[in-house]
Amino acid sequence: MDEGRTVHPDVLVANPDVPSPNRLAYTSPVLTGDVRISGRPEMRLRLAIDNKPGANLTAYLVDYGPPGSTAAPFVVTRGWMDPQNRRSADRSEPVRTGKLYDYRWTMQPKDYVFQAGHRIGVVVFSTDQEYTLLPLGGTRLRVATSDSEVRIPVVGGRSALGF
Repeated sequence: MDEGRTVHPDVLVANPDVPSPNRLAYTSPVLTGDVRISGRPEMRLRLAIDNKPGANLTAYLVDYGPPGSTAAPFVVTRGWMDPQNRRSADRSEPVRTGKLYDYRWTMQPKDYVFQAGHRIGVVVFSTDQEYTLLPLGGTRLRVATSDSEVRIPVVGGRSALGF
């Protein structure tokens, strides 16, 4: 992932099925029934910042309407992480460029219903220009996807997803 310029979050969440060098986007299959979440989604990323000693990490949980819909994606909740505070909010630790670290953070709590026919999306990028400090652009993030996950507080557990 490479953020060579400032990109507005609306652009980052759009078109999740189209690759972008500015974010990672993942979507669920189309939901066969309504799915309610209640709580704080949690991000667990194994990630390296390849070109800077510091950056921001941002994750959005997104409601994508039915496939083919012209409705704009809806950001359900979001969360942020300062990699230099990966172990504690009150203690900074330098980040070595290119080294994989484990990052864990929660998004803002939410009670929300994704409607049948929609998809649940997760979008990961560096700086959220609406909510975080704006370091210089050009951050390159490398995520080890096989060692990363998002935990979504689905009411009724995994079986409530219907897939």
